[in-house]
Amino acid sequence: MGRRVGRLASSIFTAFIVVTVITSVITACTDNFINEIKKKVEDESAPRYKVVYNGNGEDAGEVPVDPNEYKEGDTVTVLGNPGSLTKSGYVFVGWNTKADGSGTEYGEGETFGIGAGDITLYARWVVEIAKLYAQDETDNWWFGYSVAISGNYAAIGCGREFLYVFRMTDYNTWDDGTRLYAAGGQNVVAIDGDYVVSGSKSYSSNTGKVKVFHRTDSGWGTGVAVDNPNGGAGAGDYFGCSVGINGDYIVIGAEGDGSASHPGAAYVHHRNGINSWGEEVKLVEPAEYAAVESHFGNSVDISGNYVIVGAELADVNATDTGSAYIFYRTGGNDWSSVVRLVASDGEANDRFGSSVAIDGDYAVVGAVLETHLANEEGAAYVFHRTGENSWDSGFKLIAPDALGIDNFGSSVAIDGNYIAIGSRYNSELGNHAGAVYIFKRTGTNEWAFSRKILAPDGSEDDRFGWSVGISGSYVIGGADMNDVKGFNAGVSYVKLIGNGE
Repeated sequence: MGRRVGRLASSIFTAFIVVTVITSVITACTDNFINEIKKKVEDESAPRYKVVYNGNGEDAGEVPVDPNEYKEGDTVTVLGNPGSLTKSGYVFVGWNTKADGSGTEYGEGETFGIGAGDITLYARWVVEIAKLYAQDETDNWWFGYSVAISGNYAAIGCGREFLYVFRMTDYNTWDDGTRLYAAGGQNVVAIDGDYVVSGSKSYSSNTGKVKVFHRTDSGWGTGVAVDNPNGGAGAGDYFGCSVGINGDYIVIGAEGDGSASHPGAAYVHHRNGINSWGEEVKLVEPAEYAAVESHFGNSVDISGNYVIVGAELADVNATDTGSAYIFYRTGGNDWSSVVRLVASDGEANDRFGSSVAIDGDYAVVGAVLETHLANEEGAAYVFHRTGENSWDSGFKLIAPDALGIDNFGSSVAIDGNYIAIGSRYNSELGNHAGAVYIFKRTGTNEWAFSRKILAPDGSEDDRFGWSVGISGSYVIGGADMNDVKGFNAGVSYVKLIGNGE
C-alpha cells in the first residue's frame, strides 16, 4: 500500500507541475496578447504627421506629394523634383526646412526622423547667374579680361595692374572679392586649389612678368614673382601672355620670345616648397615646324603630365592656319615628348590655337577666325588621348546658330564632361554683345550642344565670352567691355549649370 501512496503522490506532483506550466504559458500568452493589443491600440491612436512640399515661389511645374503618414520618430525619405519645378532666374538645388533657406537642407534620397508635428519642406532656389565686379573699378578697367575658377574660388584679371579673387559663400553667392596687385596691366589668370597665377605681358616694355599667390588662413599675401628668364634682353617677349596651373606645376607663355628660327616659347616651373618655384624648363616649337611669328605660347594650359601650347599664326598648310602642341612629362620636369595638333579642315587665317584647354584625356583648341558658313564664325576642336601621348584627329564643335564674325572659340575651357566656349562677338543681344556655349560629352569624344548662355543684362560691345572658365557645376565668363560700372569697366558672370543641362 505504501507503494501505491508513493505513486499517487508522484502523479499528483507531476500533474501539479504540468498544470503550473500550462498556467504560466497561458498567462504569458495572455499577457503577450494583451500587450500586443495594447501596442496596436496605442499605435493606431498615436498622432500622425505629414511632410508637405512647398514650391516656394515656383513659376511652373508640380510640387511633389508624399502620401505617407508618419509617427514621431519615423524615418522620412526626401523626394526630388519629379514635377520639374522651375523659377525664372533661379536653379532648384533641393529642399529646406525654412523658406529663406536658413534651415536644414535636404537633397533627394536623404533621410531624417520626423518630430512631433507636420513639417514643410520648401524648394531651395539659388541664383542661376551671378554678376561679379570689382568694388573699385571705373572706366576702361576691362574687368573680365581673363577669368578662371576652381572649386569655391574665382580669379578675374583686368586691364589694370590688379586681379581679384572671389570666394563662393553659398550656392552661386559670392563675397565682394579680394584685390591683389599684379605685375602690370592686361593680366591673365589661372587658379588651382590654393594657388593663383597672374601673368602681365605688358610689364617693362612687354618683357612680361608673372606673380603667384598662395592662400593661407590670413589671405592671399603679396605673391611671389616669377621673372622673365631673359631679363633685360626680353623686351617684346610678352612673358606671361598666357598662364596655366595644375598641382605642382605652372606653365607660362611668351609668344614673342626667341628668334626667327624658334619664335615663341613656354616655360614650365615645378613647385619645390610653399609658393617656391624651381628653375624653368623651356618649351619651344619643334624645329621641323617652327616658323617666323607663329606666336607659339599665345595660349597655354596644363593638366597632370600634359601641357598644351597654342601657336595661332603657324603656317601649317596656309598662312596663319594655326597649330597646337601637347608636351608630355616623362619624368621630373622633363617635357621632351611632344606631338602637334592641327585642324583636319584647317584653312588660311583660321588661327587654330588662339585658345587652348586640357583636362584629363581631352584637349580643346579654339580656331577663332575659322569660316564654315560666311566669315569668321569660329570653331573649336576636341582631341581625345588614345595613348601615352597619342591623340585622335579631333571632333569639331560649332555654334548651332553661328553667324559671321561671331568669333566662336575666342576662349575655351573644359572640366570633366563639359566644355565652355566663348563667342565674344555674338550679336544676339546687340552687336558684339557676346555669348558662351556649353557642350556635354555623350560618348568617347562625342559632344552635344547643351545650351547657350547670354548675359542677363547684356548689350552691344560687352564682349561676353572674351574669357571663360569652368569648374564642376559652375561656368564663368568675362564681359570685359560691359558699361554697367563705367565705360568699358567690365563685369563677369557665373552660371550654375547641371540638373540635366
